[in-house]
Amino acid sequence: MATLCMAACLQKKPEGTRHEQVYTDIPFLQDYSIKYHIADSNTALYKVYADRNGVIQILSSKGLLHPYAGAFLYPGTLLPDDSYRPMKDKNIRFSYIPGTTRLPR
Repeated sequence: MATLCMAACLQKKPEGTRHEQVYTDIPFLQDYSIKYHIADSNTALYKVYADRNGVIQILSSKGLLHPYAGAFLYPGTLLPDDSYRPMKDKNIRFSYIPGTTRLPR
């Protein structure tokens, strides 16, 4: 009787009848956010713009700001935008009407 049980356990199934579920992992893109902190808490943020090159600029009450050194799970800071230095000494004023979707001309 023991040999009969051993023989039944050792029998191999034909290859065609074996059904294994296999999951193939497919990579995908997932959205995530990066936090940016402002050094001065009195600064009001109005608008965020990105050009076709991916340069991000933030319109604030202190002028233009740009994000610096932010990564996934590591917050960055918002710094004054000095990308065009000849405009630094110019007195550029802007007005913003709260509740509107665009800046007045």
